[in-house]
Amino acid sequence: MADGAIPLESGIVSTTGYGVLDDSATQILLEDGWIEPRKKGIQDIYFFGYGHDYKEALKDFYYLSGNTPMLPRFALGNWWSRYYRYTESTYLELMERFEKENLPFTVAVIDMDWHLVDIDPKYGSGWTGYTWNKELFPDPKRFLERLHEKGMHTALNVHPADGVRGHEEMYQEMAGELGVDYEKEDPIICDPANPDYLEAYFKYLHHPREEEGVDFWWSHDIGGHMGGCKDDEMTARWVQSGLYSPIMRLHSAYSEFNGKEPWRFKAETEVVMGEGLRQRHRMIPYLYTMNYRAYKDGLPLVLPMYYEYPNANEAYQVKNQFLFGTEMLVAPITSKRIPGLNVAEVKVWLPEGIWHDIYTGIIYDGNRILNMYRDLNSVPVLAKAGAILPFTDEINAVQAVKNPSELRLKVYSGADGSFELYEDDNETCGYEQSDCVKTNFKYTEADGVEFVIGPVRGNLSLIPSMRSYTVELHGFKREAQKEVTVTVDGERIEALTSYDSDKHTLTVQVPATSVTKEIKIVIDKTLCWLKNDVNNACFRFLNQAEIAFYLKDQIYEMIQKENRLPVLIAGLHTMNLDDKLLSVLLELITAKVDL
Repeated sequence: MADGAIPLESGIVSTTGYGVLDDSATQILLEDGWIEPRKKGIQDIYFFGYGHDYKEALKDFYYLSGNTPMLPRFALGNWWSRYYRYTESTYLELMERFEKENLPFTVAVIDMDWHLVDIDPKYGSGWTGYTWNKELFPDPKRFLERLHEKGMHTALNVHPADGVRGHEEMYQEMAGELGVDYEKEDPIICDPANPDYLEAYFKYLHHPREEEGVDFWWSHDIGGHMGGCKDDEMTARWVQSGLYSPIMRLHSAYSEFNGKEPWRFKAETEVVMGEGLRQRHRMIPYLYTMNYRAYKDGLPLVLPMYYEYPNANEAYQVKNQFLFGTEMLVAPITSKRIPGLNVAEVKVWLPEGIWHDIYTGIIYDGNRILNMYRDLNSVPVLAKAGAILPFTDEINAVQAVKNPSELRLKVYSGADGSFELYEDDNETCGYEQSDCVKTNFKYTEADGVEFVIGPVRGNLSLIPSMRSYTVELHGFKREAQKEVTVTVDGERIEALTSYDSDKHTLTVQVPATSVTKEIKIVIDKTLCWLKNDVNNACFRFLNQAEIAFYLKDQIYEMIQKENRLPVLIAGLHTMNLDDKLLSVLLELITAKVDL
């Protein structure tokens, strides 16, 4: 029931350059993995000294606690979850509707009504339960198998606090093992600090369900589902925020009216939600590589700006802005659209360099704080010059849990860059023995522009032997389409090219090629185009704005005629425009300035 900021206790990261962790009140972890209370009077204090190298503080913490295990690949896709009284048939019908609408999900969460809820009051509440409700799910194994056939993994909701009561089908067996009087139907108290209870808990409650096909049980959701009222715009923004969260799990509190199916919302929100769900699955190759980074280097997927820029005062001022892996900067929108202008505002800090908005195609100069404005279709997600984003168009559930045979590589001009794609079997702990495949991508702008896809290294059996690539090169002139050279191990091949004039993006399609070969794309450096089409961007904004036509004409005429930036800005100020309208125009006009 949180609504707003949540107070947090102190951690190990501080602008003072050190942190103190008092671990005296916690349990001791024993060699066998169990815990025991500490002796009274014992103090266990850790001092972390790291200056402003916050990432080093994290590494030290992981040195003590151990590395974060990798998540299985399916967990990085979309999760469907709703607190609702589904039946086997209604749940499967919904999954089929999702398939028809091209709305991909890799995880099916069945909330608490999977188990018996309407129980005899003598046993207490039906909130805790472990026995399938056979009226809703007459054949659980069949139900779970059908979800697996669709490429989905399954999770059951569990609330263990009330223990195990006499109505459960496994009660008598479990009670006998734990010495509880089952003839009197004494409850089995939830006692996870008791190793005997925990052993029996998994033996009788979880493992039998897992043998039926349940894959797992622990997750969080992205929020926005408790209480409140229906707000289509807020729902769209929640989904956009969830795309750039470690886990993308939609959820709804119990109500006939509170569901996150996209078709329940206005057309514009339905489009945003659908495209967002598809975008999440496109990002899985990138997300899985960051998943490995979290394990190997102790750097989480989501990082505050000051982790990477600790000496910049601005990094501490943008509390909602964060880094999403190595290549993206995200500034979620948490405010309503401005009436009439139909865009929402968010304050963004751009570190030094050149930044590309991956949605709008607008290029920005960095080293400044500015207000950005976005319609409902996007939030500011920026890639620094030289960034390489490995995405895929293989997004349905069956495809998403596998290493793809096709990759869409988004490359952003303006600086050199590299990226190492990580892949493994996606499920086991083989990564701990380095059973994996790595592929290097490298972009350079020295004498000429080169983008190189290196031959893979590692266990080749883990990925397809042939792979095709769609390479999007952002920030190029149209003429580049005619100047592309593609070679495979030095031999020139034919490749299809296309050009998006709105986003100055050259696309090169490399046909299926052996993953053991080097692919190189070469373009003349003079064909880079690190500018914005200001007239076009302003026209698109003004065209949708609900303001007077004569005012639109006056503004657009001035923008078209005046190419001296200071004079144009001064002229707009003399028009006595609404502050927000002026601010939107200034963002577009001054995004990238060549003085």
